Amino acid sequence: MTTATKVSQFLSGHLTLAELEGIPKSDQYEMATVGYTLLTEGRIEGAERVFRGLHALDPYDAYFLTALGSIAQRTGRLEEAEGHYSRAIEINPVSVMALANRAEVRVLAGRVEDAVVDLERVAQLDPSGVDPAARRAAMVARVVMNQLETQTT
Repeated sequence: MTTATKVSQFLSGHLTLAELEGIPKSDQYEMATVGYTLLTEGRIEGAERVFRGLHALDPYDAYFLTALGSIAQRTGRLEEAEGHYSRAIEINPVSVMALANRAEVRVLAGRVEDAVVDLERVAQLDPSGVDPAARRAAMVARVVMNQLETQTT
């Protein structure tokens, strides 16, 4: 494929920047590991730079979007976090982590009914609670149920 053809495909949205530049997924995920390590160490700014760069390389990777959502959530940017999680779910509708995190953001934003939809989907996808995000979602669901019970009594 010629460079002109690649650029044309990139400009039309049929090729990611990573594909255009020849950066393989394995290298992207190595970079993501660095970003995740920064995030777990509390080095939020560095993690955000890494995941913003990765998102620029491949805006169709649900993991990169979920990481950006987590960063936004940790820094109190709930609307931005929900947007990242929602886009990740559009790309990967079975992402337990994105669904669980979006549910949590929606609870924090006072949108309990929307959160319940996500929590129910998580429970359908991982009924045994194998995924740590599913276990966290189950805890969020219990909190939501307690809140709803308190409001009705």
